[in-house]
Amino acid sequence: MVAKLTGSGLPAGVGAIAGLALMVPMEAGIPIPIPADLVMLAVGTRVGAGDIPLWAAVLAFEAISVIGTTALFLAARGPGHALLARFGPRLGLTAERIGRATSLIERRGRPVLAVGRATPGLRTVTVIAAGGSGLSARRALPALILGSSLFLQLHLFLGYFLGSAAQHAPHPRTTDRTAAALL
Repeated sequence: MVAKLTGSGLPAGVGAIAGLALMVPMEAGIPIPIPADLVMLAVGTRVGAGDIPLWAAVLAFEAISVIGTTALFLAARGPGHALLARFGPRLGLTAERIGRATSLIERRGRPVLAVGRATPGLRTVTVIAAGGSGLSARRALPALILGSSLFLQLHLFLGYFLGSAAQHAPHPRTTDRTAAALL
């Protein structure tokens, strides 16, 4: 079997593999200057192009979901909890407020955690709140991982199904050289 090569002479799947590797710290809440959504969609596009098998990408996204969410939860529960206890009151995060948030999570349970982890803008905060509140890993992690998995897999399949359509879409004509360079 001959490997498909890109214009740079590298095997075509190398970009997708690099994107998958980059997603682990992104999912763990580490700020990376590349939007995570774009990386996920790009990996889906590469899967749609046949550079890596769909089953491998699905399994990789599941592993990323488990590893990233667990790492963020443990960081929020350990050092993050200590930082929150020390500096939280200065930022208005008193023990009373944290207690109310914890009781809300405990009352509403796992669906709130799964929805929060699957919702853009709440993904990282939900895990930090669950970890920092002292919620047990056994109670919180399955729901958080489920929400993460839904979010990641949705992006994979959007990239898979819409990636080729986006590549073949007509580009708008423009006389602005800056805009043309971006396209």
